[in-house]
Amino acid sequence: MPERKDNYKPRNWKAYNESLCRRGSLVLWLEERVYRYWRDLSQGGKVVVKSSTQT
Repeated sequence: MPERKDNYKPRNWKAYNESLCRRGSLVLWLEERVYRYWRDLSQGGKVVVKSSTQT
């Protein structure tokens, strides 16, 4: 019995094209404190980490 090959035919071309443009993109949602930490690291500054468990 031959294998069945399904062909996908988009019906909504606008949405299909937009999805192709988004393919491979990655969106990250960061908390403000994480962004500030990352920004300070990228500027070559010294980052001080404060922890409530330190004595």
